[in-house]
Amino acid sequence: RWLTVLIPWLWFVIRDLHPIMDYAALALPVIGAAALLLIAHFVLAKRSLLWVAIGASTSIFLLATIVGPMRPTDRPDPVAPVRMTSVNLGGQWFSFNDLGYLHQWMEPNLLVGSELTQAHDEEMRKRFPHAISDIVPLSRTQANRDGLGPQTDDYRAFGFPSIGVYSDHPLVRLSDPLAGTIDGGLPGIRARVQLPGGDVVLYALHVPRPGSGDGPYDLRITDQSRMIDELADAIESEDLPVIVLGDLNLVDRSESYRDLRGTGLIDAMREEQFADVTRHGDFLYSLLLARIDHLLISKELCVTNALTDHLAYSDHRAVRADIGFCADN
Repeated sequence: RWLTVLIPWLWFVIRDLHPIMDYAALALPVIGAAALLLIAHFVLAKRSLLWVAIGASTSIFLLATIVGPMRPTDRPDPVAPVRMTSVNLGGQWFSFNDLGYLHQWMEPNLLVGSELTQAHDEEMRKRFPHAISDIVPLSRTQANRDGLGPQTDDYRAFGFPSIGVYSDHPLVRLSDPLAGTIDGGLPGIRARVQLPGGDVVLYALHVPRPGSGDGPYDLRITDQSRMIDELADAIESEDLPVIVLGDLNLVDRSESYRDLRGTGLIDAMREEQFADVTRHGDFLYSLLLARIDHLLISKELCVTNALTDHLAYSDHRAVRADIGFCADN
């Protein structure tokens, strides 16, 4: 009977068996809270040391799986850092006052914005000397909001990948490494950016949500997993240091997140503090501790001043960090 205290830890055996387990990873905080309430009932009802041990084991497991991927790490400070920011602009709901806030308080040298409108893009180009953007007219986004037949178009049809990279530093667009492998190709922009100390390859991304595959900008969970696998292969083949920045729609408990980290990328948002959730104004996502906007960097790069910040009209919090080459590079 005492072996039952190990039941929660079977998660580490089954979590990578199928991509659908990423749904369970997303729901783990709620599942864990429900399990602890049930265990507390049995502790009070049975007054058994066994149930106390099960409760302690489950609590430690939940801390390891939920808080563990958010715990602080210690990286050296970068040399000549560049402030990088990512924000999901929320289409037409995003306020231009928030654009002013981004510049006044976050002072980005490089900004990745997703769910852009043409007006956003025009405003950004006034503020930054270098820009690359893919903008789909908002009218097309609205026209497709009720869904899309999977046989008639790909996930890009909704326009939500509308994404831009705006920089104080020179950048040039690179080829799409996922072209021909996933319908629609890379969910974002791949670019070479000239930073102090050397060039890097930036993947500015807005990965489709896991869903039914025929709703607004989503993919079946198996297709999203396959996309991340191919993205990880592309990252591993890069000759230059890599930065992955944007709305990845992956919680840090998921197999797909671990696949990206498995390429050697470091989670920059955990620099000297606990990483924070990035969805805002959504009770369910807050309850799930959903950290879905990420900044991942190669080991040659270092980070400081990582934080997330609330924006008034976006349903995502902005992520920001100062990134540069490490001193020993």
